[in-house]
Amino acid sequence: MGGLRLQFPTLHIPCGASYHPSMKCAGLVIGGGTTARSAVYALSLLGLNPIFLLNRDDDEIESLMALFPNLMKKGGLIYLKHPTDVEHYLAKPVPQILMIVGAIRA
Repeated sequence: MGGLRLQFPTLHIPCGASYHPSMKCAGLVIGGGTTARSAVYALSLLGLNPIFLLNRDDDEIESLMALFPNLMKKGGLIYLKHPTDVEHYLAKPVPQILMIVGAIRA
């Protein structure tokens, strides 16, 4: 194994872990396929909100977002489509991104 998987080999997140909404912690998922869908689901279970999505394929993101209508209604999924979106949403101190998941194929 190599790459980022070895960056935090001792990091353990317990099965019952979650973050209180008052913490205002966000997540970021890079990708739009099946692994990204699993990542969105996992981050939402942890209580992270919003979950930002970054991907080059608009159709993949639209399909992913359609699978989570409850998150969409609450503004819990935000597609960072353009560099200006990144500046608008991520240049602020709140919400702080707590977890980033890379879900792309090499």
